[in-house]
Formats: sequence, C-alpha cells, structure tokens
Amino acid sequence: MRWVSVFSGVALLMAMAFFGGIWTGYKGTWPISALLEIKPYVRSLRQTGMLLRELSYHWRRPAIPDESYKAYIPELVPEGYLFVAKVALPEHMTVAQLIGSTGEVVHEWNLSYTELIDPSHSEVPAHDVMLMPDGSVIANFDDAQGLVRVSACGEPLWSRRDAFLHHSLARDEAGGIWTWESQGSAAAQNQKLIRFDEKTGDTLESIDLLDDVIRSELSGFTPFALPEGYSFKENTGYGNDDIFHPNDLEPLPSAMAAAFPAFDAGDLLISMRSIHMIAVIGRQDHLVKWAAYGPWRDQHDPDFQPDGSITVFSNNVGRRRSEVLRFVPGIFESISVVPAELPFFSGTQSKHQITADGNL
Repeated sequence: MRWVSVFSGVALLMAMAFFGGIWTGYKGTWPISALLEIKPYVRSLRQTGMLLRELSYHWRRPAIPDESYKAYIPELVPEGYLFVAKVALPEHMTVAQLIGSTGEVVHEWNLSYTELIDPSHSEVPAHDVMLMPDGSVIANFDDAQGLVRVSACGEPLWSRRDAFLHHSLARDEAGGIWTWESQGSAAAQNQKLIRFDEKTGDTLESIDLLDDVIRSELSGFTPFALPEGYSFKENTGYGNDDIFHPNDLEPLPSAMAAAFPAFDAGDLLISMRSIHMIAVIGRQDHLVKWAAYGPWRDQHDPDFQPDGSITVFSNNVGRRRSEVLRFVPGIFESISVVPAELPFFSGTQSKHQITADGNL
C-alpha cells in the first residue's frame, strides 16, 4: 500500500499547488507577482533580443527591411531645423539632436541624468526635452526626481531634484514653463500643475490637482471619473493606483484665444491618459471648463491650433495603430490627420507637431 501513500502525497501537493496558484493570482502576491513582472521582459528578449520596458517597442512588419534608409524631397522640406531627442541603448541616456534640412546632425546635447543631476542614481532617459531660443536645453525625467537646463555647450546652468517634475514642458509668453509635479512617483495621485522660471528653475505658480481642482466644487469629482468622497492615496506609484497618469499641460496662447471663445488666454489644456480624458482648466478659478473622453485612447500631447481646433496623439494601446486626431471642443466630431494608408504605432509617450506649412 506504499504506492497509495505516495500517490496521495503527490495528489495533495498538486492540489495545494493548484489552489495556492489560484489564491496568489487572486491576491497578486509572490510568486505570481514576480512572474508578471518578468513576463514583459521575456517577451521583449524573445522579440527584440534586448530587455526593454513594456510598450517601448513594436513588432516590425516582415515587409520592412532591417536597414537604414532616407527619403528626401527637397521641394517639400521647410526651412529650419528639426529638434529631436533619442534614447541611446543600452545605457538609456538621452541624446538631443538638431538636424538640418538634408538630414545631417548639426549639434548634439548629452542629457545624462547621472552626470547632470545625481551621480549616485542609475541612468534614466529624459521624458520631455525643450530647445530654448539661446540654444540651451531643458529636460525632465519621469523615472527619477529631476529637472535640468544645460547650455548650448552642454554645461548645466541649473538643476533641481526636489520632486518628480514630469512629462510635458510648455513655455508661456512670460518666461514661465508649465509641467507636472508630484511626490513619490510621476504616477502618484497627488499631482500639481506648476509653472517655473526658465532662468532659475524656481517654482512661480502651483495649482494642486486634488485640492484646487477636484475638491474645489461638489461636481469636481465627476469629470475625473471618481465617486464623490473618493479616498486618495498620495505618493503612490504605477499600477492600480495610477488612476490619472497626467501627461500633458500647456496654456492657451493669447494669439489663439479668439479662436476658443469658451476659454480665456492662459487656461490650461491637460491630458489624463488613464481615463482617456482631455480637459481645459481655468487658470484663475481652477474649474474644469470643458472635458471629453474620446474617441482617442491612451492619448498624449493635445495641442491648441490657430483655427480653433485641438489635435491629439491617440496611442490606441493594444490596437497596433495610432492616430493623430483633430476636433473642435463642444462638437462631437473628429477626423484623423494621418491617412489610413499610412499606418503607424507608438505604444507609449509620443508627441506631434503641425508646422506652419501644414506638414506633420
């Protein structure tokens, strides 16, 4: 009867493993939590040969050759330069480049977080990088506390790391720059809309998202898809607590204000990725003047346009096809700026710009 005991022991262990797996999966505890963290990196290694963060890459279509190429139609190239920021692998250090009209790199800025802000911290890529009129560059970093301005020669002019100053940077008409500020993580629930001095980095103006916007009126919870009296978790990170994920913030220029009669110059256009929300916040009263929730999904970079429309980069995570949409606030109609025969996809981050000559 010994084999019966062995069989019973094995069956008991299998049952314990089965129900234990169900329980840890339900609770999200170890070892399920560890396996879920490893899964995207294993997928990345299998598909790209590198360990990359989830949504930071896209499967290459088989028809696209694995080689460099360049398209150059001189009569369609506008005057001026193209300013871009790229992440250098495997170091994950950001390099900003100024590119001429024929594709040549005219100038470079190395934006190393370790060298410019915190030598004790591992390297992290910059999120937004802004070129200033004097050739200096301002950069922020979502994955670490920090904001820095470097000269045209790459020397630091000032830096700060008192908070997570993250996602978009938008310059206004009075020498101020708007961005998001939080503690604990760039994805925390306690966010602030701040304006800082481009010359010093010091904060000039601050609007608290929870206290000044959401809690400022009885209906403030509704636009942010929250039940009245919701208990916020401050200083939280990514995951289930990332209920807003603010990723853009920019003021309405006075030159465009007449095209947006419902808003005032200086009102703030914001983007909340987690709830697919784009909204305009009153600069003076901090109230939600207007909000909409689609057809964009997981969007980034809504921009005011001179014709009274707003354009937005719709990432469409999970759909393998991103879009740039144009719509007019208050009118439930939007059109895709990019033709359907030109498919593209960006699972995370992303910006867009419509130039003066109509190029995108």
